[in-house]
Amino acid sequence: MLAVGLGALALIETLRDGGFWSADALAITVVAALACLILWATGAVAARGSERLVIAGALALAAWWAIRAGTTGELGRFDPLGASLVGFAAAFAAVRALPAARRPHVVWAVGALGSVVALTGFAGLVARRFPLAIRSQGTVRLASTITYSDCAGLVLAVCLLVVLAAEVDEFPWLPRLAVFACSAGLLATQSRADVLAAVLAALLVPFRLVVRHALPLLCGLVLGTVAVATSPSHHAVPWLAGAGIGCAALAAWAPPLRWEARSGWSTTTRLGAVAGTLAVAALALVLVHHEIGLRALAPSDGDRWAEWQAAWHQFLSAPWLGVGPDRLLLVHAADGNAANFVHNEYLQVLAGGGVIGLGLLALTMVALVRSVRRHDPLAAGAVAGLVCLALVGAVDFDWHVPVVGLLAGAVAGLAVPLTDRPQTLHQVAQRVAQ
Repeated sequence: MLAVGLGALALIETLRDGGFWSADALAITVVAALACLILWATGAVAARGSERLVIAGALALAAWWAIRAGTTGELGRFDPLGASLVGFAAAFAAVRALPAARRPHVVWAVGALGSVVALTGFAGLVARRFPLAIRSQGTVRLASTITYSDCAGLVLAVCLLVVLAAEVDEFPWLPRLAVFACSAGLLATQSRADVLAAVLAALLVPFRLVVRHALPLLCGLVLGTVAVATSPSHHAVPWLAGAGIGCAALAAWAPPLRWEARSGWSTTTRLGAVAGTLAVAALALVLVHHEIGLRALAPSDGDRWAEWQAAWHQFLSAPWLGVGPDRLLLVHAADGNAANFVHNEYLQVLAGGGVIGLGLLALTMVALVRSVRRHDPLAAGAVAGLVCLALVGAVDFDWHVPVVGLLAGAVAGLAVPLTDRPQTLHQVAQRVAQ
């Protein structure tokens, strides 16, 4: 019930700017903290030491973030990163406590979340409606209800990697549609870091499962490329909706492809697949080379470098305790002389929480690495999602969006090997009585 409640909370807050603003972040903090207390009281968190350390490390970092916010006289700065940390701990504890029969339901929820983000974002692209689609650097990019393209891209990338690893025999068209929607939406965000991180992390997903969803992925590539190609136009693009419906129908109808590691494909089939992939990629590059140039030559890279330097100077001014959460950065960049976030979560924690904060973050991440395993295809997809989250955290501030914390916790819970855990209310009541 707690897992369902946290999933519903994530979906609601996704429709409310990702839970970024104060009231929503506070609601997530309270609900997630209450969920952690209930899970602890019922004994659901009584697992291996490394798993308990993941939860304890995330909550300890959240507590230290709150302490530094309070001691610097700006307690309100605890959120949104604090809410994301508490949400991560609650979602991880709830999902890892689920029995094996409930794990596919988490995959459905993740796929639904990604599909909602993609659908609302494409609605904004079709109508050119802000903030579902935002104008940036000469293009219109998918932002969805999260209202930030790069964060929407990260959510879509993680959802895509998890759903790619799902093996579903009942209603197989549902994961195909989710794979199509997430891949198309990911490209439409035009987030360079998210796309690159997703491609690298996808190497951890079993190849046969990637092949299984090859046609939905191809449909998503086509629609995403069309969205990027039309992005310089500031006028509504109604025919993009028709293209999306056609590609979605094809993705849902397309039969899954099979690939067996032992027998493999014939040499002709392999060469044809490689040639076809290269041809599609080359055609996509030709169609969107202008838009790629606009993004590749964007001044945001220089801005990030200036922010990283400013954050490092903040750390040097208070190396052990930090200067406090999310303090204003004074920079010298093309787009201005001040920034609210570092665009690097590791540096953000180091500057705001000092060596203590970064140490707690490192402890949590090491414990998480020791806890997760690629013990089955679904866990492999979940581990790929975690790798994607870790990579993007080095170049953006997406962890500050609490929905990302809830999603990361759920994905991490899927990657933990199954252990003895309560499966019925009667068993939970017995533990509480004990």
